[in-house]
Amino acid sequence: MTNQEIANYCLHLLEDNKEWIARFAGYADKLNRESSSYRQNRRKFHVKRPLSVYTNVSKATGGHEYDLRYKGQSVGTIYVDGNKVLLTTKPQRMRKSGEYYFSWEKEAVKVDWHSAEATTFRKHFVDLLRGDEKTKSPEHNIESHMLQELSKTLRKQKKLLCHIQPVKLSGCFFQMPTPFSASKHQFAPEYTGSRGGGIDILARVRHSSSDIRLCVCELKDENKASEPEKAVTQQAIAYATFIGKLIKTQEANNASWWKLFGFSRDIPDHMDIDVVTVMPPSNTYNTTERYEEVVVLPGIDVSLHLHSVYFEADSTGEIQSILGSLKENIESPCK
Repeated sequence: MTNQEIANYCLHLLEDNKEWIARFAGYADKLNRESSSYRQNRRKFHVKRPLSVYTNVSKATGGHEYDLRYKGQSVGTIYVDGNKVLLTTKPQRMRKSGEYYFSWEKEAVKVDWHSAEATTFRKHFVDLLRGDEKTKSPEHNIESHMLQELSKTLRKQKKLLCHIQPVKLSGCFFQMPTPFSASKHQFAPEYTGSRGGGIDILARVRHSSSDIRLCVCELKDENKASEPEKAVTQQAIAYATFIGKLIKTQEANNASWWKLFGFSRDIPDHMDIDVVTVMPPSNTYNTTERYEEVVVLPGIDVSLHLHSVYFEADSTGEIQSILGSLKENIESPCK
């Protein structure tokens, strides 16, 4: 299918399967009710790199639970109970087929965040940076580094792609859920309801016209023939089509989602969304083919602007360079 046909097909799936409307309206209600307390609880503990704090819709609506990650992989859970902050370690999440990752082989514990045990646990991951430690998911590692890179705010931080910031929930990284999954065989989207895939990186981008757009990024740690860039683009189109439909559907509590995504102005009559593949460079796909392509979502007045971002990373996953059509469209001096 062409890119336009993928978008049309996704809109058709959303019309035929309307359970998502009430479900996402409920998510927004819960997030709005809990956001103040969840943000306040987040301020009760401090996490330093290389560790990061993530959340999801389920955790953010519970009010007290946070996901602690190293290189994008969950290594612990932080709980806030009143003024008490607790850490539960997850050694079982650092093991696959009997092999340990990150050299942590101790049993799971639940301890005070400020205890000696918790301090030793956090220091372990700082010390790992001095070595070449194997990671369970290279793609999650790259995604984590990309989120850190995009979260930089100033040129003096040597930000490689300016005028873009990830959308966060209460200051935490998260993957926005969707009701779509990509077929592993035909790369066509499938409606899978509450089991749908999450957007790798949902961001806000400021263009040179001062237009601020939502940006749906689909990231891969490799650029390979078995998962070509065109297929990755169409997966991102499916997710972006859902975001466009969500923001244009009043019954889904669209105004609350718009605010949760970081916008204070009213939802525009016409909305532009950037759709971006984020991958290592390759000479096997002609990127100029999609450089100016715009996919229109009929009936809801949304345009999807397709872009590519190519990165180079070092052996640890740290992003070293970024180029591509999105950068060329928004590049100007960082403030």
